[in-house]
Amino acid sequence: MKRFRAFILITLSLLVLPGTCMGQLSLTSDLTLNGVIPYKIAAGESQKGSALIENTSNVPVTAVLYGSDSAPTREGRMTLSPGGAEPKNLGKWISFEKPQIDLAPHQKKEVGFTVQVPELATPGTYGGGIAASLIKKPTEQSGAIGASFRTRNIILMLVTVPGEKTTIFNWIDFNHSEKNGHLFLLSLKNNGNTALTADAELKIDGWPFFESNTVNVDKITLFPYDAPEVPIEWKQKPFFGFFTATAKLTVWELDAASGEKIKPVEYVKTVSFAVIPWKEFTAAGILIAMLLLAFIIVRAREKKAIKNCRPYAVQENETLESIAASCGISWKKLAKWNKIKPPFTIKTGSTILAPPKNSNDKNPGN
Repeated sequence: MKRFRAFILITLSLLVLPGTCMGQLSLTSDLTLNGVIPYKIAAGESQKGSALIENTSNVPVTAVLYGSDSAPTREGRMTLSPGGAEPKNLGKWISFEKPQIDLAPHQKKEVGFTVQVPELATPGTYGGGIAASLIKKPTEQSGAIGASFRTRNIILMLVTVPGEKTTIFNWIDFNHSEKNGHLFLLSLKNNGNTALTADAELKIDGWPFFESNTVNVDKITLFPYDAPEVPIEWKQKPFFGFFTATAKLTVWELDAASGEKIKPVEYVKTVSFAVIPWKEFTAAGILIAMLLLAFIIVRAREKKAIKNCRPYAVQENETLESIAASCGISWKKLAKWNKIKPPFTIKTGSTILAPPKNSNDKNPGN
């Protein structure tokens, strides 16, 4: 009983400690519009802003703030590059008044930041944002050097640098794979300096006995010169059929200042594929071949046996059963060889084909 109580206490402590000892952050900004801070900043100019960071836990924490470039999720939506990735564009333009902040339990602090666009920045729309991570400081017991980051909160940002706008979208490829279920891959590329957003509709038609099926993917974000590969998973698993998948892609320019989608253009591509259960078909083919071979062998033996038969004159009181028994075969087989139909009666003096009754009697009809 004592061991059971100790086990319960240890289990409860493991469940409770992570929530009470590990800090949690919240990062928000009043500047966001549709989940993104939109800025329009000319090359060589800057824009100041602020965000609110909060320690939502019961323990004091230290947080670090940093800028990061945008990165697409697996579904093509906008997020930020991992914390260790070196920023090259917008993430590099963002600086903070205090990049490291100490927060008491449940304390809130306003943090200021500046977005400085380089003088030689190419006109276009740049994605990125600000991130806040907790710092896990090394302890004497760990022997670690420096500090490591854990957890992350982000605020997305879009910065439009005015100038001549070019919108060049290219749908490179559309293909289908059956490696892990049915996966369709849209290979896209934004060759212009304008941010784009797209919605995809995938319609699948098939034969035989298949009703049309539709899969939708929305909010695919393409920043200038992005080339994402957007996967669309088809969760149905048809056993057999011939299919055509039609992908319709609607692409808009994304107005970073308002978050509005403008100037929609539609693109369509199709791909055909077949679902053939080769393993099952192969097994069925082998089985059919074996049955056919067995039938051929049986027929060959039957023909050989009929060829060895001799005319036999039916004697008085003889029946199919008695003649077949004396020949060592079944009466049904004897009736089949002689095409005798129900009720399977034979007349005395009639002649039928029958195998020899023994090796010394090869003409039973004589």
